[in-house]
Amino acid sequence: MNFVNQCFDDIKYPHTFNRRPQDLSSFDKWKASELRICMIYILLPVFIKLRLNILNSFPEVYLSHFMLLFIYIRVLRFYTDKNDLNDMSNFIHSYLYHFPDIYDPCKELYSTHALFHLLEQVKLHGGLAFHR
Repeated sequence: MNFVNQCFDDIKYPHTFNRRPQDLSSFDKWKASELRICMIYILLPVFIKLRLNILNSFPEVYLSHFMLLFIYIRVLRFYTDKNDLNDMSNFIHSYLYHFPDIYDPCKELYSTHALFHLLEQVKLHGGLAFHR
């Protein structure tokens, strides 16, 4: 946890970030904007740095699985051309297919429903960056 907190502190955040993620010990009190910034910008580089610097701290299977979700969400947020969405169903199907093998299956139902339909909502209403 200390390593991740230090990574958060070392980041040079753009002035456009109104709320920077706080210490991980206060994760349960984070605002939605902190979670969004973490998910869209910070977690993947921090997880990779953690994996490279502290052996066996973050299993590769979790990192690989998280990368699928990270890419999916980033593309749905920032795509510039509708053709960018063509391959996104492959990412989310792979993510959801491996979900019960990695995590508690009771979390699978909601995740499957919400993430699967997110792509369809983006196709209908536009990128996630344009909705608050």
